[in-house]
Amino acid sequence: MARMYSRDRGKSGSSKPAERKMPWVKYKKGEIEEIIVKLAKEGRDSSQIGLALR
Repeated sequence: MARMYSRDRGKSGSSKPAERKMPWVKYKKGEIEEIIVKLAKEGRDSSQIGLALR
């Protein structure tokens, strides 16, 4: 565990998001947004939408 009040001791931190397209993704960005909106209008929770996208 890192020290609480000193600098630069821990390994946690934010990482930049991936900018390249992943080969296993079948949909484009716009298509994914449409699917999310459609599922939300059906009354699904965010966790259910995430499972459907998997």
